Amino acid sequence: YKSPHFDVYYALDSKCDDANSRDPERFKHLEALVGHLESSYDYLKTHLGVDLKKRPIVIIARTHSAFEALHVGRDPFISEGVGAYAMPRALRLTASADLMLVIKPDFLPALNRTIISHELVHIFQFDMIGINAWRSVTGAGVPSHWLFEATADYLADRFAPYTRDNIRRLSQRGAAASPEKDLPTIQMLEYGQANPYSMGSMIFLWLEATYGAPTVDKVVTAIFRDHEKLLTVVRDLSQGAIRTNKELDRAHRDY
Repeated sequence: YKSPHFDVYYALDSKCDDANSRDPERFKHLEALVGHLESSYDYLKTHLGVDLKKRPIVIIARTHSAFEALHVGRDPFISEGVGAYAMPRALRLTASADLMLVIKPDFLPALNRTIISHELVHIFQFDMIGINAWRSVTGAGVPSHWLFEATADYLADRFAPYTRDNIRRLSQRGAAASPEKDLPTIQMLEYGQANPYSMGSMIFLWLEATYGAPTVDKVVTAIFRDHEKLLTVVRDLSQGAIRTNKELDRAHRDY
């Protein structure tokens, strides 16, 4: 199935042997899913000011075992709670620079949309960094892991918010209620000592409240496309008032 920006692969009904005999109800859901992908694409292209250099491949897995089989992580097992993942295709299948997004759409529709938008942010991140960085032995030029998840969580929730409360939002409120005790530092995020999704995205919520959403969009692009350090970007935004991670932590806590 080809949409304006994606090549989508999906399983036909087991009783079907061609696209003409496909289940109309299942195809309607497919079109809705791809429609959300396209809407997310347009949103990210507009707000980040970048376009993907190649068409991503999207695979819709009907079962968890199929979803799991396509993953290339060190751990061969994926939790049932994972609904999608993105990766540079060169790491898995070919030497081409294609990007791949694998989706298992078996959650509530609103949560599916948030998950899909989150993973599409990763596709944009991979594309902005460039495939050569992913082939680098040292990973030079690749931002810290927490920045991938923090910015993806922030942008996805801005475009396709999951309106029901969840454990991430509860943990954010808890940290905000007692920032001196519970709000993690940049160093903790860098060393994997704090949840990069909920706690990491709070950095970008603070930046949005301080400088506005359009500025945060530019911050994300600066980190992933221009290979700027977060602290460097914040130093410039603050006109030199924030020069160290400790000063950034202090400003975040004070907010």
